[in-house]
Amino acid sequence: MKKAIFLVPTIAGIRKATFLSEVNLLIQQKFEIVVLLAMTNFDDVWQARRLFSHLVPNGKQSVRLLSLAEIYSDYQGVDLQSDDFLDMDFDGLEKHDNHSTKNHKITFIDQYARPVAETLFDADDRPIHTILMSKEGEIKQVNNYDQNGDLFGIEKYEGSFLSESLLLNKSEKLVFRFINYKQPLRVTYTVGNSASIEIPEGLNLEDDDNSKSNDNLVKTYQGSNRSIRTSVIEYQHYTRFNNVYSFYHHVISDLNTKGARLYLDMQYTVGALKHLPREIIFNY
Repeated sequence: MKKAIFLVPTIAGIRKATFLSEVNLLIQQKFEIVVLLAMTNFDDVWQARRLFSHLVPNGKQSVRLLSLAEIYSDYQGVDLQSDDFLDMDFDGLEKHDNHSTKNHKITFIDQYARPVAETLFDADDRPIHTILMSKEGEIKQVNNYDQNGDLFGIEKYEGSFLSESLLLNKSEKLVFRFINYKQPLRVTYTVGNSASIEIPEGLNLEDDDNSKSNDNLVKTYQGSNRSIRTSVIEYQHYTRFNNVYSFYHHVISDLNTKGARLYLDMQYTVGALKHLPREIIFNY
């Protein structure tokens, strides 16, 4: 059977019309399809599963959703250290049950009536995640659970910024550490006066007064933003990946991709090409 693998780094990729049309086309063509949920924000994984089943209801038989936790469940890891995670004591906290939404949620309240944690459950009452909060209400940590209710990932926040994600194996040993950094980004756009472009979210554009172009039909803009760079540490062989693209190359190497079509979100293609030189990549 013909095979196709979709590498999906963010939940936004599942919402793309091009992704949905390609998946549905390959289903019609009788492909065996794997959608690799490669998010390093692990709290997006359960939402991506729910979203996919809603948007592609005919994909249950021919599409397999595969997460990083499933790929590396048997991978060798190391023990978590005490400073790797917050270990909150729930004894003595008041519990508030909320059944008003689709998913059952329990909120834990401290003695000063402040919510300090909440656990979300699926339809079978298995935990999806537990959010730990500071006394000021800021998210400090998110513990993520798989479809069996077992802990597979920990996300650590500084302020509202996701600073680290820890991927665990089935024994709750640390397998991969994803470290996020903020870095400034400068972008130059040279466009015709009649051009219509979609400005990326969060990008601030301004006229480039230093442009050397004498063409009155062309306009140059400078843009500024902050980008997120992710480095990865692997604990089986103590390998460091300087960016997420070299990590994705590692993931693809661990899968049986021989003879399979590899699909990648167009937004990530340029960054990935350097690390996947031997792969034929289809965009969505």
